Amino acid sequence: CKTVFNYHDPIAHTTVFGLSPSNEKTNLKKNQIEGKYLKNIDLILTSSKLNKEALLDKHNFLKPDKIQAIYFGYLKDLYASKNKLNKKTTIVYGGSFAPLQQPELLIKAAREIEDIEVVYIGNHQNYAPIQLYKDDCTLLPAMSYEDYINYIQERADIGFVALTDEYYGACVPSKIFEYL
Repeated sequence: CKTVFNYHDPIAHTTVFGLSPSNEKTNLKKNQIEGKYLKNIDLILTSSKLNKEALLDKHNFLKPDKIQAIYFGYLKDLYASKNKLNKKTTIVYGGSFAPLQQPELLIKAAREIEDIEVVYIGNHQNYAPIQLYKDDCTLLPAMSYEDYINYIQERADIGFVALTDEYYGACVPSKIFEYL
């Protein structure tokens, strides 16, 4: 290959199966610009099979053998077990506090399950929705990368990642790799 493009996640403001990010108008010009650059790429690496399928659907000049999905994708539906746990389980969310992530979804679900501790790490101070649940969880400030990884290794049983829009179904947040 002459040119390899790591198309990790959809570029903001382009479409994925006709969907755009929440509250944003579809920008067809961005799709055209994306197509212009992809025509000159010999191999495209995507973060999921869904992202690969979306690119093939959007750009008819792309060939399936020109795109390789290098990650597993994502699970659309996950269900927590309500079985009694043997010990308190710590679930950690570390990341952005914004409407795109809606990290409050975790505490809304977890506070219904016994023996679960939810810990949020990051700049949560200005994100009003999480403040409604401050008595139900632990809110820690942002940490250095090294301190964060140490905290995850020592205290977390589960790492939580959230993206709340179907458009982002083709994304694989880098936080998953930190949790692994």
